[in-house]
Amino acid sequence: MRNRKETATVSIRLTSILLSLLLLTATARAEPPIDCKTNQRGPFADLCLHETSLKRMITIDLKIKEEHGRQDTVIVDIPYANIRRSGVIVQLYHNSVLGKAQWVPLSDIGGIYLHSNSISLPVQSWIKRGLSPGQLVRIVLLFGE
Repeated sequence: MRNRKETATVSIRLTSILLSLLLLTATARAEPPIDCKTNQRGPFADLCLHETSLKRMITIDLKIKEEHGRQDTVIVDIPYANIRRSGVIVQLYHNSVLGKAQWVPLSDIGGIYLHSNSISLPVQSWIKRGLSPGQLVRIVLLFGE
């Protein structure tokens, strides 16, 4: 004969199994998103899904110069034109007093625009918020296929 603790444990396990099965059947009935490559409805679908594996990573180190403070943005050419179909993950860092030995995440990523084969960076805005000439900004781009 089981004690109360064993009975409660078995009851909890059965309840979690039943809840898992219920959730699986509910999601199985949901309409799957449209595949962006094969079934695009109209110029902009309401929802589509494009699955891809990460193909490459590009790292750009940009040294802040005084002339960047006179430009609204700095445009950097990148070898990637597939932003219409596949996403890009952007990470930003700036260096501290240790040069390239230490990087600190740059909290403000607003104002960055990705274009086909280029990225536009709001360096003037970063300078106004405290980055100074001579500092480096590291832009890390992760691309799909």
